[in-house]
Amino acid sequence: MGGKSNNSSIILTQSAPDTKGTARVDLRKRDFDALIWGKSYEVYIDKAIKCPCRNVKDGQALSACKNCGGSGWLYINRRESRSTLQSMNVDTKFKEWSQEMVGTAKMSFLNKESLQYMDRVTIRNAVIGTQQNVICTQIEQSLRARTIYPIKEVEEIFLFESTDKPLIKLEVDVDYTIENNNWIKLDDKYVNTEHPTISIRYNHNPQYHILELTRATMTSIEKRDGVDVDSAMPLSAMVRLCHYVIDEQNFTNNFLLDNSYQNDCE
Repeated sequence: MGGKSNNSSIILTQSAPDTKGTARVDLRKRDFDALIWGKSYEVYIDKAIKCPCRNVKDGQALSACKNCGGSGWLYINRRESRSTLQSMNVDTKFKEWSQEMVGTAKMSFLNKESLQYMDRVTIRNAVIGTQQNVICTQIEQSLRARTIYPIKEVEEIFLFESTDKPLIKLEVDVDYTIENNNWIKLDDKYVNTEHPTISIRYNHNPQYHILELTRATMTSIEKRDGVDVDSAMPLSAMVRLCHYVIDEQNFTNNFLLDNSYQNDCE
């Protein structure tokens, strides 16, 4: 072990081990990139930003803020990418006030992605099932209800009329229509329903929040054109199913402000 001086400090250096006769094994970045790009899911990635509207005294977000809607988080600059997905599960837990889907998974991304806690990943070419009860409200002289996630396909939908009558099974384009992907508009014949509550089973694209970067950075030395270079390996993260969509808009799309911007470097 030797040492070298750097101004007033000394940095110790470790002697290289004897590797004579040992075969060299390199991790090739392009092979990992090919796996993620060629055998993966198409995804949207939304950057999470902690809203600066938080109260100085208690750190809570302001309920009237139109940037985050009072959630304390906003999402900007959606981009298309790809990711592998492993160890998926859906673990449904019941709390005193609600049902929560807390499924987790592992995801791998290209190293060029910039990922942090609470970033949102939407799987574009996969679907998962959800069921909800939604209460209809009168908007523009019609009864409308909003689902948590954008609807890909409705399996079943029923309207509650009264405690002594069977549920009304609704038919698309007859009893209801889907607007803006996740708004259900009831036909005008139901406008005077006393308790307009809907039960719906539907399929949607899975959405996950990044909880932990299990491999935030990894660099491996590989030989390219006879020269040793540092290669940045793919990123890995633990993700969890979104229980609700934080940045949901209202029917007229004027509830939240859009803070996304065009970045020529991305």
